[in-house]
Amino acid sequence: MVDESSLTHGIELQRTSADASAEHRRAMESAISELYTAFRRRELSPDGPDVCTGCCVEPEQKERLATTPKHAIALDDLNTFHYAAKGDGAGQDIAYFLPRTLEFVSQGSDLISAGLFCLFSSCPSVWSILGKREQQALQQFCSALSRWRFGLVEDETCAFTMPSILEMCSNGGFDVTPVMKVIADPPPTFSSVRIIADMLLNDVDVVQERGCSGHQITTEVAKQLGRALSSPAVLSLLEAGALQNQDSELSGRASMAHWIVEQVAAEPKGD
Repeated sequence: MVDESSLTHGIELQRTSADASAEHRRAMESAISELYTAFRRRELSPDGPDVCTGCCVEPEQKERLATTPKHAIALDDLNTFHYAAKGDGAGQDIAYFLPRTLEFVSQGSDLISAGLFCLFSSCPSVWSILGKREQQALQQFCSALSRWRFGLVEDETCAFTMPSILEMCSNGGFDVTPVMKVIADPPPTFSSVRIIADMLLNDVDVVQERGCSGHQITTEVAKQLGRALSSPAVLSLLEAGALQNQDSELSGRASMAHWIVEQVAAEPKGD
């Protein structure tokens, strides 16, 4: 348990303001715009997207995917594409649709009910086929998405969690550094305390570096996550969450999460 005498990195928690949330939204919109610019030269093959047409995609739906301007593709059609993408062309097709896909993600949708990780299940190495500017645009988006997820005000909803964002990045082979930076240095808000505490108590086994319960991430990403969640900033955040007196349930969860982080931070780190 945390008491006043153990407070080492005192901060004052705040409620996420509407202005701060709007700022995160503007950063997200800027990142989406950069994605469209960075991926503008990508084209589909003359035959259209490489999808299963035997039972998954109707001919007219494949035609819409091939001919509709990227920014105007409907959610239902994009959902169907991600379920039906296959073959050698799947990676290039996923890269072509990526700006529109992530635009829907930025609106709080996980697109397909199985979760964000399914977006890249047919091409887990999509990152490796991207150009440098495309990769940089994707890093900018992942950072903005993470900051937005941390910065939701109480009446905003989102279909996915921070572990789901990591899962999406891990399964696409993305550079997860931008996401880890946000996790390791979260904003000093009640929302951040809740997200970090939920990750430590519900989703993440940082002690054994096993990753996220019920989520698919690589061993290396699990190790990075353990380091991010045992950062001084996270420890400070959880101390403040444990000592605040506005939400007793959150205080208790933050105190338990703080104990876990203390144990991890005290252990020697390997490579």
